[in-house]
Amino acid sequence: MQQEISEVKLLNDRFQKDCDKLREEASQNQLVVDSHIDKVKEKNSLLESENLEYKTQVSELHAENNNLTSKLNEVLDRIEAVMKNSEEERQSFESKMSVLKSRNEELEQEMVDLSFMRPVGCTLETETEISRLKEENGKLLLEVTELKEEISSLMTRCTESGKELSEVNDQNKNLSAELNEIKRTFDCVQENLQAKECESSELKNKNEQLSFELEEMRVIIEADRESLGSQKGKLDKNIEELEEANRALNCELCEVRKELDSVIEKSTSSASNLIKQLADLETENEQLKNQAAQIKMVSEESVSGIQENHKQHVEELTTQHRMEQDKYRQHLKELTAEQEKYRQQLEELTTQHKEEENRYRQHAEEHKTELEQYRQYVEEQTVRHNTEQEKYRQHLDKLTVQHKEEGEKYRRHVEELSVQRKEEGEKYRQHVEELSVQRKEEGEKYRQHVEELTTQHKMEQEKYKQKLEELTAQQKDKQELQHNLDSTSDTTKARIEELEKEVAKLQEEKVNIKKEELFKKLKFKEEIIKQKKSYDSLKSAYDYKEKVIKDLEDGKQDQEVYRKLRQSEQKVDELCRELEVMDKEKLVLEKSNSYKERKIKEQEEKMKNFAEGELFQAKEKAEKELRDTKVKVLVVEDELRTANKRQESYKKDMGKIETVYKDEICRLKNEVRRLQNHDVTYVEPVPPRPQIEEGGCSAHNSGAGGAVDHFANLLLEGTNKRLTNELKKCKSALQDYEKKMTDLKGEIQKQRSI
Repeated sequence: MQQEISEVKLLNDRFQKDCDKLREEASQNQLVVDSHIDKVKEKNSLLESENLEYKTQVSELHAENNNLTSKLNEVLDRIEAVMKNSEEERQSFESKMSVLKSRNEELEQEMVDLSFMRPVGCTLETETEISRLKEENGKLLLEVTELKEEISSLMTRCTESGKELSEVNDQNKNLSAELNEIKRTFDCVQENLQAKECESSELKNKNEQLSFELEEMRVIIEADRESLGSQKGKLDKNIEELEEANRALNCELCEVRKELDSVIEKSTSSASNLIKQLADLETENEQLKNQAAQIKMVSEESVSGIQENHKQHVEELTTQHRMEQDKYRQHLKELTAEQEKYRQQLEELTTQHKEEENRYRQHAEEHKTELEQYRQYVEEQTVRHNTEQEKYRQHLDKLTVQHKEEGEKYRRHVEELSVQRKEEGEKYRQHVEELSVQRKEEGEKYRQHVEELTTQHKMEQEKYKQKLEELTAQQKDKQELQHNLDSTSDTTKARIEELEKEVAKLQEEKVNIKKEELFKKLKFKEEIIKQKKSYDSLKSAYDYKEKVIKDLEDGKQDQEVYRKLRQSEQKVDELCRELEVMDKEKLVLEKSNSYKERKIKEQEEKMKNFAEGELFQAKEKAEKELRDTKVKVLVVEDELRTANKRQESYKKDMGKIETVYKDEICRLKNEVRRLQNHDVTYVEPVPPRPQIEEGGCSAHNSGAGGAVDHFANLLLEGTNKRLTNELKKCKSALQDYEKKMTDLKGEIQKQRSI
């Protein structure tokens, strides 16, 4: 028993050490969890700042796209206006050319008429002038044909330019459709950003709630630790008391063993004397010895069975403890593996975050030039942004007031919950104290019940002794009656038979009483009594016991030995009962200790699972935010690429338009130069001819020839004036067209710079 108690103590010490180690590891894990939570919060703050930067960039890009769309719309309007003006100019030019054609035809007809109307007496000078005018008219006709060809070429070019303009209009429509799609995508991005802002606010609130709950859980854990410390002290005291009781019991057991050894020695000496006296009854003794051997075997088997059961119980406890230790070690290994995995994941996340930061820095370095150009535009819109910030600050002030009110409400709720938990803890402690009082009362009642049973057992033993004395007296009377019956008649013999039947009944009652007492004293004798079915064997055993009792009554020493044996048996029975009670109390204490330790383990596992769940949730949230930011970055990069592609396509289209307009400007300039070169051959008016004195027809010649020359000069002057006016109009139109083209070039350069 002492060895078993020492082994149990060692196991309890090891178990307590393991519990202390577990608590230390749990505290270390809590510190690690707190540090990881702080790191996650820092990462969340960094991600929020990055999200704000991305939002500002997106808003800036949105503003830029709005400006670009407005400018593109203006350019499209201007192009449409230029197209309308060019069509109107072309129509006016065609009308003018038709008027010129009609006038040239009229002049040709007039020249033909004049050639037919030429008088007979015309001089050679008039003919030369007419030939010169014809040559000039021929040149003019050639120039007119050249102008017609150039006009036809211009018409073809105008049609080509119209086709190109229609293509440009189609491209502009496509660009407008793409711009509408971009607007829709930006609207979707804004909606997503608003939703993510709401999610971020919700996450902030959840983080605050989790922080409050963590603080509450820490307070509760500290209170539980204090209560566990107090319970541990109580358990230590109980264990010390049990150790003292075990020591006292061990001392008593040693004394009892010494007494038993002395009693056994005395009983061996008395048994040797009895064997010498009972040599005559060898046959009966052999039978009784066989029966006694059977009884001893059964008793030894029962005792060995109890010892084996006790040993098996101890072995089962040791195996259970070892299994629990193995499970705990496996759990520790799993926890270490999970910690290593989590560390690896954290390292991977840190490396990914660093790579993303490096990429972002490279991206920022690449876009420094664009940002410098964009800062000028940002400085213009700072005023608007400041006004929006003031509005947003007012809104934030309102939200902060609401948040403070909600925080106060939440704190009040937390205080109420803490008060409720304290009250529940006090109620639980009171309940535990009541249970302890009840257990003490039950123990006292159990002890009183044991004392009552012991008193009852003593009373029953005294009654049994009295009955034995009465039976011995009856047996003596029976012997006397048997001596008297030998001299009596048959009637007396019948009476004797009746008395024998009554004696048999009394013996049966006596055997039944003994059976009941034996059932009460020793439970393991039930199997022996059940096997004794034959009444003859019981009767022989009873006769043998009566003889032994008679022999014991003959000698006083034998009676004292018998009494001592009975007393030693009673003491052994009482000690066995007390040991059973102690074993039961020990089992109850072990169950209570195991229950409390299970509760502690469950609470620690709950805290670990809770912390791991929070870390996992925070990790998932961080990963989701990182993925969302990556998606946003990819979307922004795709949008920038599409915008760059559209700008390049727009630049190409504008380059094509510039080349077309340059070609048209060059052609118009060449036409103007040609017209200017025609102005050099300006036809001066012909001076009047001097009068011819000789000849009779001088007056006629002078009158008719002078009128024709004057009329021709007037016609030529009119044509020259008209041609000069038309050239001036063409020059003014070309100048207006050049101004428009310069304006378009300036706008294109501005857009390229943007």
